[in-house]
Parts: sequence; structure tokens; C-alpha cells
Amino acid sequence: MRSGPFVRSDRAAAWVLGVGALDLGLEQFMLLPVLPAIQRAYGTSITTVAWLQTAFLLAAVAAVPLFGRLGDMYGKRRLLLFAIAAFAAGSLVCALADSVGGLIAGRAVQGLGAGLGPLAIGIARDRAPRGRAPVWIGLLIATAGAGAAVGLLVGGVLAQRASVSAIFWVLFGVAGILLAGVVLLVPESPRGTSTRPDWIGSLLLVGSLVSFLLAVSKANTWGWSSAKVVILIVASVLALIAFIAYERSAAEPLIDMHLLARRPAWSANLVAFAMGFALFIAGIVIPQIATLPSASGYGLGLTYAQTGLVLLPGALAIIVGGWASGLLVGRLGARTVVAVGAMAAAIGYAILTAADPSVAILVTGNVPVGLGIGLAVAALTNLVVRSVDQGRTSAFAATTAVSRSTGAALGTQIAAAIVISAGVVGQFPAEQGFTRAFVLGLIAAVVALGATAAIPASSSDPLVARSLTVVRGRPDSPA
Repeated sequence: MRSGPFVRSDRAAAWVLGVGALDLGLEQFMLLPVLPAIQRAYGTSITTVAWLQTAFLLAAVAAVPLFGRLGDMYGKRRLLLFAIAAFAAGSLVCALADSVGGLIAGRAVQGLGAGLGPLAIGIARDRAPRGRAPVWIGLLIATAGAGAAVGLLVGGVLAQRASVSAIFWVLFGVAGILLAGVVLLVPESPRGTSTRPDWIGSLLLVGSLVSFLLAVSKANTWGWSSAKVVILIVASVLALIAFIAYERSAAEPLIDMHLLARRPAWSANLVAFAMGFALFIAGIVIPQIATLPSASGYGLGLTYAQTGLVLLPGALAIIVGGWASGLLVGRLGARTVVAVGAMAAAIGYAILTAADPSVAILVTGNVPVGLGIGLAVAALTNLVVRSVDQGRTSAFAATTAVSRSTGAALGTQIAAAIVISAGVVGQFPAEQGFTRAFVLGLIAAVVALGATAAIPASSSDPLVARSLTVVRGRPDSPA
């Protein structure tokens, strides 16, 4: 298929999808090393500044399944353009914002662009040569990790040498380039069956999460027994009950509750939720420890650029994990790779929990966390993609993405609230608050590991197939 002087080919599409994955990594990670700078510039708390990440993730909870389903209905390329436009619009709002509220609003708009993830995965499966889809998907995950690595470095340097708003101008420019690339080089994919987006389910789920997270973030200020906190928690529970009831009867639910009741579905989504929960805890806590002055007794007194360098090895580990996952799934099976990833993340958080803060400890602990997340996320994606028909790839891939984003939103905000709840020693946050946040990440990784054991083994997994061969004394053959 041609468009003017440009040729729309599978290889060209792969390059553009790679840039899209890179941009997704930039959007999620570029702010992490400079969150302390924003916190101090606006004189706000860690729970408030954590909303810059939480708002993005909550918008992603709604956008990922909706964009995935709309992509199956109207074409993945068309919805990919909408997702990239959300990145551009949100970046512009943030670049022009003069308050932390404006930044949070812009981040929520950016979060809508996270729908790019399942759309890119769907297009990759459509365009990949036969048998190469797992490798392509693993490379997309790895490229998103590369975006995270670049974002951590560039974000810290831009904040230190220019301003925080410069970060968003860069993101605006990247989104513009990506829009042009999709228009010129990415062909449309086959459309799936006609389905209806679950707008009501999305609103109920996001409303429940927003109410709960707002209560958590404000509880230390208002008091856990205050009327405002109680009302928000009750509203969250009621919205969640309404969501479950609606999803059970909806013709095209956001999350199929009947399917979710089955062991393969709930176990995979529990792993996705727990790994998502663990994902950004280190990313929120490590910059705080790194930039606090040594007078605190545990802070390292690093600049924002140096903080980005401390976070960089963990981001590079995500790249390695995503790349290795695409190769290991074919040899070990997806379930085994997910288990290895969860175990690696647990080891990383155990290191961060047990040792006194130093540059070496922060790096040593964060690397296995990143490696584990890269391995597990890519393997889970392949596990889901290989189990559904091609026409509904994006929508089904979005299910685990919703679980992962929901976990990440909860983990980010609850970890920040835990830091605040520990109080202050002198003028600095108490060190035990950061330690407790790392313990929370450790618990999440252990839960993911336990849930991995509940994922049913498939006879198509290489390890299972080899075990059957040994037991039967001969290679498997059709009955």
C-alpha cells in the first residue's frame, strides 16, 4: 500500500510502532526524577505530587480498554492517531500550566494516550511475519523501556538546565513527529467483530478508583475518621459494587466477570495487578531519598540529573527483561517467565527494604525490580495475545493492561500516603516511611509470584511439552 511518495510496509510500520512505544515510556517516566522539584516548587506534599503519576494511570485505566475495543471496531490505526493526539494535547496543557492542579489535569489528558499500548500490540500481531509476533511484542515492551531510560536522563537534565515545562515541550514535539509517522507509514489493520465500548463501566471503575485514592491521599490531612474521608470511601465501595453488577449484565463489558471467574483469567489478571502495583513504588520513593539532603540522616543530596542516572539502570533492566522475555517465552513458556520476573522484583524490593540507602543499594535493588517487570509484563502480554482470535487482540490485551494500570495507580498513591503517615523527624520525612513503602512493593511482588503458580500450565508450553515427552517416553503426537 502506498501513500504519495511514502511506502506503507510492515518494516516501516514496525519502526513507527517502536517510536510509539518509546513515546509511551517517555510519557510515563520522564517526570519521575523531577517530582521532588515540582513538590518543592509548589510547596505541596508527596501525596499531591504523586497525583501527577496517578492521574496519568487512572486515565489509562479508562483509555486502554476503550481504545482497544474501538480499534477493533473502527481500525487500530485510526485510534492510534487519537491516542497520540492525546499525548500532544496533554503535553501542551502541562507546558502552559502555572499550578500543580493544571499539571495534574494535563497529565490526565496524557494518560488517555496510553491507549497506544494495546493498539500497537494489535498492529504488531497483524503485521508481524508468521511466528515472529512474540518477538515483535517483546521488542515493543523493550522499546518502551528504552523510552523510560531516555526519559529519566533527559527529564532530569531538562529540569536542572532549563525548567520542568521544557519536559512537556519535548513530549509535545515527539508526539507531533509520531503523528506524522503514523499518517504516512502505518497501514490499517483488519477490523474485528463489531462491539460496543463500555462507557458506563469505564466511568464506574474510574470513579471508584478516584474516590478511594482521593481518600487515601487526603486521610493524613483530614483524618481517617473525618466525614470527607468516610464519604469518599463509601462512594468508592458503592461505585465498585455498581461496576461489578453492571459488568455481569452488560452485553459488551469492560471486564467480562464471567470470564474473570475462571482460573486462567483471574490468575493472569491478579499477576498483572500485583506487578503494576509494584511498578512505580520504587520510581516514586527513590527520587525522594536521592534528592533529600544528607542532613536528613539518609538522603543522598543528589541533583535531579544525578537522580535520573540512579534510576537509569532499573529502566535499562526493563529493556533487557522485555527483550529477553520475547526469546524465553518460546523456550520456557510464558508462565515460567512471568514467575521468574515476579521473583526478581521481590528480590529487588527485599534489597531496598533491608539495606541503608546509598547509591549502590538503590541501583542494586532497582535493577532486579526493573528486570522482573520487563520479563513479566512482556510474557503476560504474549500469554494473552496467543489465547485470543486476531480480530479481538487489542480488546483482550487491554484487559490485563487495565489490571496493571489499576494496580500501578493504587501502588503509587498508597506508597506516597505511607511515607506521609510516618511523619517527620525534624524537617524531613521519617526514614521508616520510605522503608514501609519498599515493604509494600515486596508484598506486591510476592503476591504476583503466588498468583503465577495459579496460572494453569498449557500443553503448548515448552517445559510442559518436554515433561510429557519424558513421562510418555516418546514425543507427543496427535491422537
